[in-house]
Amino acid sequence: MADPAQLLAAVAALAAAASAGIYHVFHATVMPSLAGGPPVVASATMRTINKRIVRTGFMPLFLGSGVLALGSCLVAPLVAEPLALPMAAAGALYLFGSIGVTMMGNVPLNRRLDSAPTADVDAWNRFAPRWCRLNLVRTIASLLAALVWIAVAIA
Repeated sequence: MADPAQLLAAVAALAAAASAGIYHVFHATVMPSLAGGPPVVASATMRTINKRIVRTGFMPLFLGSGVLALGSCLVAPLVAEPLALPMAAAGALYLFGSIGVTMMGNVPLNRRLDSAPTADVDAWNRFAPRWCRLNLVRTIASLLAALVWIAVAIA
């Protein structure tokens, strides 16, 4: 039977990898597609995405991944070496790099975009480059956390 910590790592890896995939889709397709059109249309589309995404399966994935990452950090001191440090590191990386960046960076940018006048081209031009940089950070952090959790799960 699998060790409970390794099972936690496997589930956390799947959740983090799914999050990384969603973030990557935005990085590779959604944001470049929006950038290819008029800023007013891009802004309106992003506002719609921001309203809809919180009502989809993404939210349980996002929040559930955070719970798994926190669990990973809390369980790490109980895990036998040499897996304790990677278990804690993956949890911390996901918590700070995905959840933290989203809540402290992407969400405030989304709110600023939502509060700007619809026709404010400058609002989109200020929003998009910052949002994309932060999105890339959370993509990489989620992917790296998933890889570390996979290493723990198969050790």
